[in-house]
Amino acid sequence: NTTEVLDLAQPDSGWQQRSPIPGVGRGWSAAAATPDHLYVFGGVTWDEAKNTVGVGETWRYSPQQDRWEKKTPPPVAISGWAGGLFQQRYAVIVGGVMREKEKPDRKSFWSDLVWVSDIVADQWRQVRGTLPPGGVFNDSGVVVIGDTIYVLGGEGPKGSHYNYFLTGRIRPK
Repeated sequence: NTTEVLDLAQPDSGWQQRSPIPGVGRGWSAAAATPDHLYVFGGVTWDEAKNTVGVGETWRYSPQQDRWEKKTPPPVAISGWAGGLFQQRYAVIVGGVMREKEKPDRKSFWSDLVWVSDIVADQWRQVRGTLPPGGVFNDSGVVVIGDTIYVLGGEGPKGSHYNYFLTGRIRPK
């Protein structure tokens, strides 16, 4: 749950430790940044028995105030997803892994879904349709430039790795 900030106006100062993310430590979270805030979506943590547990949380961090604020959680707990910001308002997030809750023999489900977090209205919605066939991505690289989303690489079920470079146009309705 460590937070470190690098002030690009003073890079010689190095990384500075700041207020930790509230709650549990987590990994494989999606993130998006505006000029004033960092958003962290979902992820995974581990319980005392070392079982993975999905984290269904959204947090917004203000580096200027060094303050975390809880926002509307994602509709599902997903880890390994990745996202980019569209029009400084919409975090477009793809892929990841969903897990059944509270079952010792629970299964993992690889996601081919696309989610959008409207960070201004603090609301979530699922985009209609799915990623291209076979496009179940975990730990991909995602960036949004203008109205185009780029999804690069990623891991698939059973350790397979993809050499994908996908692009798509974002057309809000």
